[in-house]
Amino acid sequence: MGLLLSKIWSLFGNEEHKLLLVGLDNAGKTTILYQLLLGETVHTRPTIGSNVEEFVWKNLRFVMWDLGGQQSLRSAWNTYFTNSEFVIMVVDSTDRQRLSLCRDELHQMLKHEELTKACLLVYANKQDVKGSMTAAEISEQLELTSIKQHPWHIQACCGLTGEGLHLGLEWIANSTSVVLHLLPIGDSYIIWGALLVTMVLANTWGCRHYLRSLDAATNSAAPTVISAGSSYVLSGVIGIALFEEASSMTWWVGAMLIVFGLALVAQPRTKKKEQ
Repeated sequence: MGLLLSKIWSLFGNEEHKLLLVGLDNAGKTTILYQLLLGETVHTRPTIGSNVEEFVWKNLRFVMWDLGGQQSLRSAWNTYFTNSEFVIMVVDSTDRQRLSLCRDELHQMLKHEELTKACLLVYANKQDVKGSMTAAEISEQLELTSIKQHPWHIQACCGLTGEGLHLGLEWIANSTSVVLHLLPIGDSYIIWGALLVTMVLANTWGCRHYLRSLDAATNSAAPTVISAGSSYVLSGVIGIALFEEASSMTWWVGAMLIVFGLALVAQPRTKKKEQ
């Protein structure tokens, strides 16, 4: 139930989303961090340890950890993995010689148990430099298509100008509403069941008490029907909102609940039999 409530709460933008900004040294991670935060280019030094900043984008609150990429620091990345929803791997599109090292670090990192539910965004940085590799080339060299357990996306960008950065954030924002890819399928059914039971019971109880006065005034049996119908409608709407883009079955279940609820609400009102 706690997970269900946290997901509903996150729809209103009140939940923090932890992002890890990783990559080899000189990839442009810190430049990207402050371009997203301030909208301008900031003179940076090699990160020793980490930088952390919080920013809001499209009603979503992000806490972004910028981790140092030097060889001596990469072994400490795993100390930041806990509760990370997104990993942003920044790749220097001009550094062809170290792309294989970048690939090895990426795939090794994604094997960590703390990141089993994390989504991956790859920023192909420094696209403004002549002769830089395209996002398609980098995707092939990093073997991104072999990643089956994590939703991923690669975005060409330029950290100095900010070009392409918000397109990457757009993908992240869309991914925050997709619950099923973050959960084992069994857990998703549990949440669906908890959602439906909770909404039906709560709304039936609430509407029944709220409309009791109407029941007495009109001598009608409609309020009980309306309360039950509204429960199904609300359950369907919230279910689709939580699981949007997840699967066709999700949409069918949500749509059926909405239609059934509306049918109950719209049915003709019948007079109670006089005692």
